[in-house]
Amino acid sequence: MVDIMKGPIMSVLRNNRIRMLLSALLLTLGVGVPVLAYPPDPDNAALLYYQAFLSCPKADEPVDTQLRDFADGKIELNKAIEDYVGSCRGAIGLAVVASELRGCDWGLRYSEGFSMILTHLAQMRTLGRILIADARIMASRGAYEEALARCVTVLKISRHVGDDTLISTLVGWALEGTTYGCIQDLLGQMPGDRQGGKGHLKALEQLKADLAALSKRPLSLKNSLEIEREVALDQIKMEKVPDLLKDLDPNRSPEESMKLIVEYGGEAFLELCRGHYSKFMTCVMSIVESDASYAEARRRITKVFEQVDKDQKDKKNEAMFTAALVPEEIAPFVTSSALTVRLPAVFMITLNVADPETKGASAGKAAFASVEVR
Repeated sequence: MVDIMKGPIMSVLRNNRIRMLLSALLLTLGVGVPVLAYPPDPDNAALLYYQAFLSCPKADEPVDTQLRDFADGKIELNKAIEDYVGSCRGAIGLAVVASELRGCDWGLRYSEGFSMILTHLAQMRTLGRILIADARIMASRGAYEEALARCVTVLKISRHVGDDTLISTLVGWALEGTTYGCIQDLLGQMPGDRQGGKGHLKALEQLKADLAALSKRPLSLKNSLEIEREVALDQIKMEKVPDLLKDLDPNRSPEESMKLIVEYGGEAFLELCRGHYSKFMTCVMSIVESDASYAEARRRITKVFEQVDKDQKDKKNEAMFTAALVPEEIAPFVTSSALTVRLPAVFMITLNVADPETKGASAGKAAFASVEVR
């Protein structure tokens, strides 16, 4: 008779019992069995946008120009545009996911001052055009709800462009302007209830809610101007001014620049320059933050720029950096914020006045056009 207490079966039982005891001991000590887990998805939208840039094929001419014109509503859809947008599905998917994230850190090197690289801005504008083109393609197929949702995605992306620099704010506004133009066109194209568009009321209500939410966190021109001011003031220093002057005037050598600054008074002169520039930017920001009408804001800010010109003509050398760092061409963009920040409210007025029976038809578009912006 075989003694099973000494055979292989008992050996297996003993091994299993040891495993059970070890497991119980580990659990008692609070040590769990290691479990493999997927790494979390990025919580920084910029990482996804950068991936979208890389996965987006380059549009050759004439498709690039046609894409821009189609996004702006200037030309009709053609196969070349449709095929190109179709090839960007991966980039579009990444952009949609990124737009839903709260944080977006582009990793900009502000210590570089005005030499800071901002190549992502042009790519974001291109990505926005692709999404708007996609929205118009959806609308051409009758998918208005999806088309409006895509427009809202671009508005969210415009917030991620950021208002940390003046140029990023301008790019964000440009994206908003293209998007609002598309939304306006879609509202004019959508059939009313009598034309078989009964399902569109829900889409319009969702659009109204989305615009209301986005209007609570607009791009801040004041924020971008404040950062612009701090960057400039940090650059107007003896140790950095040669590089700054080289950026402003590549034809002048660092030695020539330093000689000029020393002749004007060195650090004491730069202190006067910082004061002049800071006063100018404070005036601009006070106008931006005021409740003045567009016409009044434009008049006041034009006067501020004219004062800089006068200071230069009067040989006030401390105005040199102000004149160089804040070119007069930005004045129209600065005052145009009075128009941009009010657009979401205009759309909500449109949605309120449109007759439910003809919701989204020409009545809505007319209401949009009839609202006077201050």
